[in-house]
Amino acid sequence: MGSDPASVPDGQAIRAFYDAFTRKLIQDYVDGNLRQARAFELVRSAIGPTTTSVLDVGCGIGASSASYVRGRPGVTVHGVDISPNNIEAAKTLFTDPGLQFTVSDMRAPPGNRRYDLIALVDVHEHVPREQWPAFHETLALSLSETGTLVMTTPSPLHQEYLRSQKPDGLQVVDETLVLSDIADLARALGASVIRYEWVSLWHSNDYVYTVISRAPRFDPIPRRARWFPTAPRPVLASRADDLVRRAVARVNRERRRRHVRDALGASVLALLIACADCLQTAAHPGHRAVHGWGQTADPM
Repeated sequence: MGSDPASVPDGQAIRAFYDAFTRKLIQDYVDGNLRQARAFELVRSAIGPTTTSVLDVGCGIGASSASYVRGRPGVTVHGVDISPNNIEAAKTLFTDPGLQFTVSDMRAPPGNRRYDLIALVDVHEHVPREQWPAFHETLALSLSETGTLVMTTPSPLHQEYLRSQKPDGLQVVDETLVLSDIADLARALGASVIRYEWVSLWHSNDYVYTVISRAPRFDPIPRRARWFPTAPRPVLASRADDLVRRAVARVNRERRRRHVRDALGASVLALLIACADCLQTAAHPGHRAVHGWGQTADPM
C-alpha cells in the first residue's frame, strides 16, 4: 500500500518535481479541471457562518484558495505549498486581501494561529507514508479546537489502475489511503469522521471525499425536510443544465486565459498553449522549471 522507504525521494526532489508542475497547474486553471472543481465545491460547502480562517495545504498556484475566499469577505485563506514556483505564481495571479501564500513543507505549523478549516485537495497521498505521523501532528496543531478538515484523495481502485495501466500518471510520491488510514488521521486530530464517500468522476468510485470534525454539528432537522427527500431531476432538465454549464465553462475559460495573460504575461500564455501536450517533469532529464513567468530557464 505504500512506497519502499529506501526509494522515497527526499524533500529537495519532491520540491523540484512540483516546481516543474507549475505549468500544468496553470494550464488546468485556464482550461478548467473537473476533479479540482468538484473538490473545491466540497471545501466551500464546509465553510460555515463561524468559519473565519482556512488553511489550504498544497494550494498549488492558488486557484483553490481564491475559490474559497470568493464571495466570503469575512474569511481569510492561507495557502501553503512545498513549491516556491507555485507560490510565486499564486502571489502573482491572486491578490485578494483575504489571501496569504507561503512556502511550507508542513513539517511544522505554517502560521502562528489555528485554523477553523483545513483543506487537503489531492495532497495527502503525495506525502511519503513514513512521514504521516509527523504530518498528522502538524495538522492537529494547526486545527482549531472546533475545526474541520476536508480531504479529497484518489481511491485505492484509482491508484491500483494507475500503477497497473498508466504508471506515467503517478507523481513523484503517490501513496494509497484506505479506510484505516483515515481512522488513524481522525485519531491523531482527536476528531470524528463525519463523511467518508467514494465518488465517481471519470470512473466509478475513483475518488474519495472525507470530512473530519472536532465538533460535529447536531442540529435538529426541520420536520418537512425529514419527510421530503430531494427528488431526482427530470432528464430533459438535466440535459438543459448540462448545455448551460458547457456554455458557462467556455466563457470562464476565456476569462481565465485573459487573467493569466494579464498577470503572468502573454509569452507565458503562449508557452502554455504551445506546450500543453509536452509537459516535462523533474523525472525527465534535462528539464528546467519555469522562472520569471516570461521565459524558461531552458528552452523546451
